[in-house]
Amino acid sequence: MQTLSIGKKKRIYAIAFAPNGEELAAPCGDGLLRVWNLTTGQVRRSAPIEDSSGNYDIAYLGPDRLVFAGVDLRWWDVAADQWHLISRGFPWGRRIDISPGGETLVQVDQTRSTEWAGAGLLVRATKDWELMPAMPGFENTTGGVAFSHDGGYLATGHMRLVGEKMR
Repeated sequence: MQTLSIGKKKRIYAIAFAPNGEELAAPCGDGLLRVWNLTTGQVRRSAPIEDSSGNYDIAYLGPDRLVFAGVDLRWWDVAADQWHLISRGFPWGRRIDISPGGETLVQVDQTRSTEWAGAGLLVRATKDWELMPAMPGFENTTGGVAFSHDGGYLATGHMRLVGEKMR
């Protein structure tokens, strides 16, 4: 077992392995997004991130490309150390995932009530970051999103109003 650390009393908000399994990336509580080399345990690259009360998430788009959900939704060209904006603003509790082939980015926000639905499930083509048509039942996501290994399924949590009680 190898321990990668960021210093005393600092939080790791999300973690993603690189597709080749050689690196690990994490937005950290000291305001840096770090990419560690798992062989050496050394930080390969780091970049400052904005403080967000809406949480963070991260996913690898490719070997040197990370999608980062913080204050804004952006992607980071790690090798060139360049940020690129996908969309502005942050839904509370946003979670993201990339399809196994890398052609699709999905994001959900965390709805806390059926009375105030958030953005729900958003699907983007990674070639140009354009929004794709909404899927049926896309609203009232409760956080969490994942593709199956083969990309045939997409899972999200949803909140529904049942009678007078939310379920």
